[in-house]
Order: sequence, then structure tokens, then C-alpha cells
Amino acid sequence: MRTALLRRPSAAKAERLTALGADQVVNYAEIADWGRHVKKDLTGGLGVDCVVEVGGPATVTQSLHAVRWGGEVVLIGFLTQDNPGVDYFHLKGSGAVVRAIGVGDRAALEDLVRTVSQTGIRPVIDRVFTFDEAQQAFEHLKAARHIGKIVIKVA
Repeated sequence: MRTALLRRPSAAKAERLTALGADQVVNYAEIADWGRHVKKDLTGGLGVDCVVEVGGPATVTQSLHAVRWGGEVVLIGFLTQDNPGVDYFHLKGSGAVVRAIGVGDRAALEDLVRTVSQTGIRPVIDRVFTFDEAQQAFEHLKAARHIGKIVIKVA
């Protein structure tokens, strides 16, 4: 099951996520304990296979609640600055594999470009801005109403 979490909820955003393949959409602004909701209510107590953790320190505990024993929590970034700390016993008790993804080097980028070219993978692009519209692009990002990438095009 593919579950998407909404930061700024809207019916249109939920529809778009469903069209992109999400089986369930959870509004974490309405469900504070979304990790337990995902595990208990959406997966019948099993938990999800993988959580792509972009929220950071303030949301990693919920990710640990949502993941199944032996599942994976991938730390890919952080959108929050709050840092309540991670409970070691919860981390260990979750049974999750936790790994971080870094930006990588030039060789890794070249591998990625080659893979994308060969497979036809297309990223989800929310909106493209010109370089002169960079300020609006950052405002759009801050508003958090986007789904996918925001692109600033040079030339």
C-alpha cells in the first residue's frame, strides 16, 4: 500500500496524489498521531515497508510508529527545525532499518542521469519558474501547496 501524507490539505492535492499512485492519503495536520494511525488503522497493525522521512527531527518518531518490524525509514532531508530528540528505545524497538541518503558526488549524479534516460522515469514537476521568477518560486515552496518538484529554469 502506498500512503501519502499531506502537509497542507486540499481535495485537489489528495486527488493528485491518488492519481500518482497513492492508495491512501493521510492529512497529518488533522491526525497528530499519524504514525500509529497508519500502522493500526491502515495496515491492520503491520506497519508500512518504507517511510521516506523528509520532515526530519520533528517527524521521525511518527515514521518509527508507522514502519513495520524490519521495514525501512529513509532519512532524506528535513523540513522542520524542531528537535525533540529521538528516543533510543523507540528507535531500537521499532525494528526498523534506518539509513540516510546524501546528495552524492558527480559519479552518482551521472549514474542517476543515465538511469533516468534509459528507463524513461519522469519526476513529478509541480511548476516551472523562469530565473526572473525565482522569488515567486521560493514563495511557492514556502506555501507548501506543491506536489513534486519546483523548477527554476535558467535561460
